[in-house]
Amino acid sequence: MRRLHPWGAALAALLCLPLTALGQPGPPGQPPMMIDPSRMSGIPRPDPEVPAGTLTVRVIQGDFAHPLVGQEVELEGPAGTLKQKVGETQRAVFTGLQAGGTYVARATAFGSTLSSQPVTMPPAPGVKLMLVFPRDEKELIGEPDGKMRSDERLPVGTLEVRVVDENDKPAVKAPVLLARATRGTDKIDQQQRETDAKGTVRFTGLVSSAEAAWALKVLKKDAEVASLPFQLPTDHGAVVGLRSIPVTRDLRQLRVSERSHFIIEIRDDRAQIVENLILENGATSPVDPGPNGLRLPLPAGATGADLLGEGGGSSFQIQGGAVVYKGRIPPGPMELRVGFFLPIEDSAITFRQPTPVSFDQLAFITERFEGMEVEGNRLDKEERTLGGRNFWVVRGPATAAGSEIYFRLTGLPHASPFWRYVAAGVASVILLWAVALGLRRPARAGRRERAQLEERRTRLLDEVAALDAEFGGAAPPDAGKANGKASGAAAHKGREAGKLGRRREQLLSELEQVYRDLDQAV
Repeated sequence: MRRLHPWGAALAALLCLPLTALGQPGPPGQPPMMIDPSRMSGIPRPDPEVPAGTLTVRVIQGDFAHPLVGQEVELEGPAGTLKQKVGETQRAVFTGLQAGGTYVARATAFGSTLSSQPVTMPPAPGVKLMLVFPRDEKELIGEPDGKMRSDERLPVGTLEVRVVDENDKPAVKAPVLLARATRGTDKIDQQQRETDAKGTVRFTGLVSSAEAAWALKVLKKDAEVASLPFQLPTDHGAVVGLRSIPVTRDLRQLRVSERSHFIIEIRDDRAQIVENLILENGATSPVDPGPNGLRLPLPAGATGADLLGEGGGSSFQIQGGAVVYKGRIPPGPMELRVGFFLPIEDSAITFRQPTPVSFDQLAFITERFEGMEVEGNRLDKEERTLGGRNFWVVRGPATAAGSEIYFRLTGLPHASPFWRYVAAGVASVILLWAVALGLRRPARAGRRERAQLEERRTRLLDEVAALDAEFGGAAPPDAGKANGKASGAAAHKGREAGKLGRRREQLLSELEQVYRDLDQAV
C-alpha cells in the first residue's frame, strides 16, 4: 500500500474512505460498471472455454465498448510471425500453437505498439489475452468515474462537478461536498452546493497548489459516492464526473460465474491450485457487503495464498485465510485470481471450500496420473491428451450460498527426491513473495522501474512453470549416475534433469533479487 501524505489521510478520514483504496485506479465508493481493462492488458489467462493449442487476442481502446474490429495482430513464436485480424467476435484467433512454446502478441494502432507478456502455451486449455490502447484523456473529460481531469476551457481555480444517476441522467439537486486539506495541518475546509438542472455544480476561486489536496463526495442517501483525492492543475481548471447509484445490501445478487475454473498442478508433497474466478453482481446497483467487506474463504489447509494478475492490484486482499473485498461491489463482472497450496496426505488432496456466495458450477483442470481417481458430488470428468500427457476436465453442479465445494483427488503419484527439491524451490519463491508483500517500505524507485520489475518477475515465474511442465517426468538430478550401466537414454534423461535443477536454481536466485528490488520500489 502506498504511504499517504498527511492531507490525503485527512481527506480519507473526512470522507470515510478506506485508506487502502487511496492510490488505486478506481475511486473508493465510486461504482464503475466493470474493472479497468487496461490493468489486464497483455496478461495471459488460461480459459477452459478456449480449445487446447489456441490463443485469442482481444484488442480494445479504453474499454469493452470500443473494440478494434479489423485490427491486425501479430504473434511471434517458434514458427515465426503469424498474423490475424480481429473478427466479428472481437478477437483475433490463433490455432494449432505448440504446447510449451513461447509466444508474444503485438498490435500497432494510434501511433503506438502494444506487446503482451510472453505466453508459454500450456498443453490445455487454451489462453486468452487482451491488448488495451488508452483513450484520449480529452474524450474522457466528465466521464463519471470519479477521476479529476484537466480542462483547458476552464480558468485556473475552477472545478466543475458533473453528477449522473444510475441511468446516466443528470442528478438534479444532488448535494455535493468539496473538502480541502492543507499539507502539514489537520485543518479541513469544506463547502457544499447542489447540482443544477443539468446535474452540474461549479466551485470557483480554489487554491491550485501542491500544498492543497481536494476530494468530492455526493451526499445522496443510500447513493453516496466519492472521488479520489486530487490536486488542481495550476494552468487551467478541471472537471470531475461522478455516478451516484443507490446501493443494495442483498448479497444474493452476487454469484461466481460458470466461466470460473480451477487449475490444479501436483507438485511433490502438495498441490498448487490457482482459482480463476469471475465474481458477478447481477443487480443494477452496487452491493454493499458492510464494513467488514465480502469474505471468500480459502479451502481448509491452504497455505502460501497470494493474489495473481488483476486481483493483485485491486480492492481484493488476503486476510485471515480468506480473500476479502473492501468497498462496494459494482454491477457486472470482476475477475479474481488467487493461488495457494494444499498438502498431499496419504497420496490424496482434499478440497473443502465454503461458499458465502453461490457458484454456478464447479470446474477444474488437472493432469491425470495412473491410478488417480476423483471423488465428489455428481462430478463428470472428460479426459484429454496433449503432448503425451493426460488431463482431466472435471465439472460439477452449482453450489448454493452458505454451502461448500468438496472434492478429493486420490491415488496421486509418490513423491521423488527430485520433486522435493523442486517444491523447496517453489516454497522459497512463495515465501519471498509473501515477505515482499508484507514488508514493503517507502519507495526509492519510479513507477516505470517497478513495472519493469513486475514484468521480469512474471517472465521468471512463467519460465519456472514452463520448466516444470516440460520436465514433469524427468529423473532426479543424479539419476544418470545412479547406475553405471544405465542406458544412453536414461543417462540423457538424468543429464536433462540435472540441467533443470541448475536452471531452476538460477531462476530462483534471480527471483530473489527481483523481490528484493520490488521491496524498495513504489
